[in-house]
Amino acid sequence: MYQVSVISVSVETIDLSLVTLKKYVIGSGEPKVVITAGLHGDEVTSIYAAFKVIRELESQKINGTVVIFPIANPLGFYARRRESPIDGVDINRVFPEGSGHKITRKIVENIWEEVKNADYALDLHCAGLQAFQYILALYEEFDYVKSFVANIPWEIVVESTGLRGQLFVEASHNGIPAAIVETVGGASYFSEEWAKNLKDTVIGLLSNLEILDFNKKKVNQIFLSRIERIKSPKEGFFVHKAHPGDTIREGDVIGYIDTTTNGELIEIKSPIDGVVISLNSYRYVSEGDSIAGVAKLKK
Repeated sequence: MYQVSVISVSVETIDLSLVTLKKYVIGSGEPKVVITAGLHGDEVTSIYAAFKVIRELESQKINGTVVIFPIANPLGFYARRRESPIDGVDINRVFPEGSGHKITRKIVENIWEEVKNADYALDLHCAGLQAFQYILALYEEFDYVKSFVANIPWEIVVESTGLRGQLFVEASHNGIPAAIVETVGGASYFSEEWAKNLKDTVIGLLSNLEILDFNKKKVNQIFLSRIERIKSPKEGFFVHKAHPGDTIREGDVIGYIDTTTNGELIEIKSPIDGVVISLNSYRYVSEGDSIAGVAKLKK
């Protein structure tokens, strides 16, 4: 039912003699969708979800071609690191040319070769252990991206900063409708619940694009501006009161910093109306550390 294309990559500096970049090609013809997961090697929920998608598709009729790289950064995955361990390169910052060691560049080149010839591209990531799933896209800049995003059945859509070198940003600038779905996970931990949610989101997208003959699934989406990072004013323990996915208003208390030195509790208030996307909670933080991400509600 599907073809597995394996690109062999020699590993020189970690305790493995061989690592492979696996590309699953399911179906044939147009349209072509490329799905990547694990560009950051420690974002395991996205990888787990990608394999769930592969298992779901293997018994289905596919109207077109779905190409999936379930572990797009195998070096980082096996080393349990975000970056490529042989050169420290963040693979999702160097598209389309690549950078660093020749192995890292080869991985980037092979993924880009598929994406540049795709009709759509979806990149799966993790936003942290205390986060809420959301779509990240250049929907304000490109109408065709916003039309694509409308087919992704998830409610929260956030405008990207557009940082160049990211796979979905470069695809969007090359006329390919592309987006990220960020879900819960990171630091090589995964969530079974959110892996299933992410899998269902991808299957819903393929259904809405009529690549799968399933019932279409549409949702009422909330379009948000860019994420604002809230910094800790002092060193201490950050304890959250708000939760990922909460809608909050300017001045609402997100949590507090327990400084421990004199019993001082410093309230952390939201500077904007928005949706809580992520929290750096239940951790000891230093002054200036990011402790929360809030995406601004559009007026």
